[in-house]
Amino acid sequence: TRGQRCPTQRRTTMADNADSAPAPAGDAPTRGRGGGRGRGRGRGKPRKEEMIDGNEPSNPTPAVAASGSAPPKIKEMLKNVLQSSGPILQAKLNMTWRRVHPEVALEYKTWGFERLKSFLDSMPDVVELKKEPGERDWTIYLVGSAATKAQGGGAAG
Repeated sequence: TRGQRCPTQRRTTMADNADSAPAPAGDAPTRGRGGGRGRGRGRGKPRKEEMIDGNEPSNPTPAVAASGSAPPKIKEMLKNVLQSSGPILQAKLNMTWRRVHPEVALEYKTWGFERLKSFLDSMPDVVELKKEPGERDWTIYLVGSAATKAQGGGAAG
């Protein structure tokens, strides 16, 4: 019948294959849980090009400076975004930015910031960040706007 094995037929095992040696312990499996399936390299692991003879570099250099400064043009563009949309959640900033300024990407990493929040924190003259009760994300307010004054002013940190 279809799908059944013949009783004389048996499955081959690794022990049956005398010429096949077990893989060394350091080799990663080619199949199985995440092996070669695009799951990334994990947190904190260096890229292949950063490796030195298969080992992690002894003195890794940061890809981005610890702090930076936003170009004045970008500050003005951010003001325009917040004037047109009002206060917005930090998670929605990129989408709102692209709607208002489709010709210029919000590339805060190229301006020396690792995170969007640190980029926004560097502009206390333009934006204020506050965490609203019950919200998980920061809300971005334009400094001096009516919404900021109604919230009581002052920047959150």
